[in-house]
Order: sequence, then structure tokens, then C-alpha cells
Amino acid sequence: MDPNIHIQALAQVTLKGACTAGAVGCSLNVPTEPYHPVYYMINGRSMPDDMDTNYAAQYPHQPYNGNPHMHPGELTLLRIIGQGRWQHPFHEHGNHVRILGRDGNLIVSSSSATQLAGPLLFTTRPRPGRRWTGSSTGPARA
Repeated sequence: MDPNIHIQALAQVTLKGACTAGAVGCSLNVPTEPYHPVYYMINGRSMPDDMDTNYAAQYPHQPYNGNPHMHPGELTLLRIIGQGRWQHPFHEHGNHVRILGRDGNLIVSSSSATQLAGPLLFTTRPRPGRRWTGSSTGPARA
């Protein structure tokens, strides 16, 4: 997210008074270049806010934090969506992720339509506008 673009949009809305999104006469003309993002978000939160608890009072419309925890042996399903304009790697600390699908399409083996064949990755790199679905198993018990 580039906060300068948001600041410009807020300034235009403020000048128009009680303007609500989509209302007639409330269109904005906000230049989106140059683009210099300074925040990368998970579930709509940036660090350190993504480590706050679920349903934190300061985020009434963002119930889920961006810091899910796995326990040994648990299977976790991930949906990784590349948003914004730049590709930014997403690193799943301590776990590999088996990519099950891209953009809603399962990745299956060319020799068997019943076997999943996606790569096992330590860091995922979804491009903007692309979606990856993957699974990860928590580390083995020590």
C-alpha cells in the first residue's frame, strides 16, 4: 500500500464534503503514479498489527490476524493472493507449502488425474492478481 495515494484520495473526499463512495458527483481523480508501497499486508493488517489477537477492539471489521499458528501434525490450508502492483514473496516460517492449485484450478499429475502434483515451496511468490491455494503440515513433534 502506498499511503500517499490514500492521503490524496482522503484530501479530495474531504474537499467534496459529505461525499460517499460511488455517489453521483463524488468521483475522484487520484494519480496512482509514482507508486511507492511502504506496507505489505496480511489479512488487511501490516506488521506489527498482524500479530494482534483475532477480534481486537481496534479492528472491528478485520476479525482475523495475519499470524496463524500451527501445531505439530496439523494440516493448514492457505490461500495466498497477490495484490497490489508488485510481486512480493510470502515466506511461511518453518514450513513448506504444497501448492494445490493456482487461480482456482487444481494442479494434478499428468499421469493420474486423482493425484495432486503441485510443487513443494518454502517461499511462495504469487504475482499480482494471482491466487495460490496450498496446504502445510505442522512440524513433527520433537
